[in-house]
Amino acid sequence: MIAIRLHGLGGQGVVTSAEILAKAAFAQGLQVQAFPFFGVERTGTPVTSYVRLDSQPIKVRQQIYQPDWLIILSDKVLTQAEVKSGLTKTTHIIINSQQAVPALAKQLSVPAKQITAVDLSHSTYANTALLSAWARLSGLIKLSSLQQVLTEKLSNKDQKIILANIAELNQKYA
Repeated sequence: MIAIRLHGLGGQGVVTSAEILAKAAFAQGLQVQAFPFFGVERTGTPVTSYVRLDSQPIKVRQQIYQPDWLIILSDKVLTQAEVKSGLTKTTHIIINSQQAVPALAKQLSVPAKQITAVDLSHSTYANTALLSAWARLSGLIKLSSLQQVLTEKLSNKDQKIILANIAELNQKYA
């Protein structure tokens, strides 16, 4: 089973990213589970989502405490203890940050080799870009599956938004 935990701020697409990732994996025949964890927070407050992928039925029904993958949509959440909890020597971390990898490694208390930092400060759709990076690094989901699900998810949006997200997905961030 592959366990993925996503952290970010409300309004960044943390919950949507988990949903898109799970639907793309399901479209490829995997068993999936995706769920958010947040209260009555407002835009700009910490949000966490979880995704599990497996070829077998998933029977676990709890938060992910030791993720295989950690996707961080904003380095502003690094001060949250939950982000750093449960990291192991095999946890792969993808983070949207302008900081250098050694500085991030120090903040997260992990070796730098576990971190892929992507500077998305000029990106409107950082969540889409991080899904692209994850797909390329993990090799578990095809970009075409993400593109199909993303297009369906955004079908009620302006065509410019859809095309901008697809362009972001097709950028090579990893």
